[in-house]
Amino acid sequence: MTRKTFLKKASALTLAGMLPALYSWQVEPFWVEFVEHKLPVNNLPDHLHGKILMQISDLHVGKRFDWHFLIDAFGKARNYNPDFVVLYR
Repeated sequence: MTRKTFLKKASALTLAGMLPALYSWQVEPFWVEFVEHKLPVNNLPDHLHGKILMQISDLHVGKRFDWHFLIDAFGKARNYNPDFVVLYR
C-alpha cells in the first residue's frame, strides 16, 4: 500500500468516525418533535375522557447549552394546553 492510498483511506475512516459525533453534538440536541396519538384506555374514568397527557423525554442539557432553545421548546409544548405533563429523564 502506498502512502497516498493509506492517507486517503485513513482520512475517509476519520471522517466516517466524526459523523456520529457531529450528529450527536449539532443535530440530536436540537431535534424537537411533537406527536399526537389517540390512545384508548380501558376502564378510564369518565372525568379523564378527552384529557391531554404530554410526555417530555430525552432532554439533552449540559454545561454548554442554549437555554433559550429549551425555553422556546417548552413554549411550543404549552400551546398544546396539556392537562397532565410527565417528564421522563
